[in-house]
Amino acid sequence: MVLSTPKRLITAVVVFAGVMSNIASDAGYVVLVPLGAIVFLSFKRHPIAGLAAAFAGVSGGFSANLLVGYIRSTNLGNHKRSINSRWY
Repeated sequence: MVLSTPKRLITAVVVFAGVMSNIASDAGYVVLVPLGAIVFLSFKRHPIAGLAAAFAGVSGGFSANLLVGYIRSTNLGNHKRSINSRWY
């Protein structure tokens, strides 16, 4: 998917892949951040820019993802308990 992308869209694809990596828990930080640098290097772009784009995508994906990840499902249980509790 990433290597068949046009050169002008590679930044958006790497960031989008980082956002979607939230499904795999913390593996996005371990796997995708170095891969972003390698992908940018293969497109003859600066690898630090790929590293930064992937890191930004993974970090942003933890708070705003398109699909429900493990953090959202964990927090949903806490939210239901807090709604049903009587604190007054």
